[in-house]
Amino acid sequence: MTAATPAQLAQMRALVRQAMEEGALGVTTALIYSPNDYAKTPELMACDESARSVRLQRTQCRSEGIG
Repeated sequence: MTAATPAQLAQMRALVRQAMEEGALGVTTALIYSPNDYAKTPELMACDESARSVRLQRTQCRSEGIG
């Protein structure tokens, strides 16, 4: 897998923003499932668009057994 480009990150943010405007309740990332387990921090931060809309952002841990 390759890292998302700045243009791809901007598109991710735009898609989240659009979804919020269309009535989505929030965003969830299930990091324990492929391909999400390869996501890097900048990609996950694209979800912060949901917070701008006063919506939810939920993230499942990558490894709940470590701790």
